[in-house]
Amino acid sequence: MTTINTIQDFLRVMDEHPEWREEVRVRLLSRELLELPEKFAAFVAEMQEFQKEANQRFDRIESRQDELAARQDEFATRQDEFAAKQDEFAAAVKRMDTNLSDMKGAFAVDRTVRSAGAIALLMNLERVADVGEEALIRMTLSNDIADIPDGDIESFRGADLVIQAVNQDGADCYIAVEVSYTANRRDAERATRHAALLTRFTGKPAYPVVAAVEVDRRIRPLLRSGDLTWHKLHTKLWNPH
Repeated sequence: MTTINTIQDFLRVMDEHPEWREEVRVRLLSRELLELPEKFAAFVAEMQEFQKEANQRFDRIESRQDELAARQDEFATRQDEFAAKQDEFAAAVKRMDTNLSDMKGAFAVDRTVRSAGAIALLMNLERVADVGEEALIRMTLSNDIADIPDGDIESFRGADLVIQAVNQDGADCYIAVEVSYTANRRDAERATRHAALLTRFTGKPAYPVVAAVEVDRRIRPLLRSGDLTWHKLHTKLWNPH
């Protein structure tokens, strides 16, 4: 018979009879503690399964992110293409507007040329003839123009309208006309410069005129002083239809 008097005796018996350990464990430990290893193993297995599912979900998310990035790139490309088409359309509209404006301007100039006699009459002058581009070029070729900028000469040769007229005393004079929808400072300066060159080349008085539907307020002082004349055009001259 085994006698146990000390803890050492107890430990020695456990070593001698390992099959008794489970029975002792059952007596000493609660059921929760006894089941803990099994529960922990189940928990580890559950966590491993959760980690596996999480990795699969992350893989799907990354795949979706890649698809989204690809679609974003495609959308950005489409946006660039759309912007380019818009720019092309805007440029085409601008060219069309420019061409239409040029056509309207040419029409207005043509109608103004037809009204040359009326322009002269309204200035108490009598129209003799219109001075064409060839005659203007001859003026520049037969005079010393070394001190005149090339741009001014080119502008003079391409003047919208130059009228040869006579005043009430029968003296020769000229009218330099610039045509525009809204006459501004540049139009006034061109007309004034052309008139000055006409006087220089011919020795005759020349009068600057702007033929326009409207005039810029900044040139109204020139109109009030008489240094510039405004021949008012009707809107229909600019919009024939």
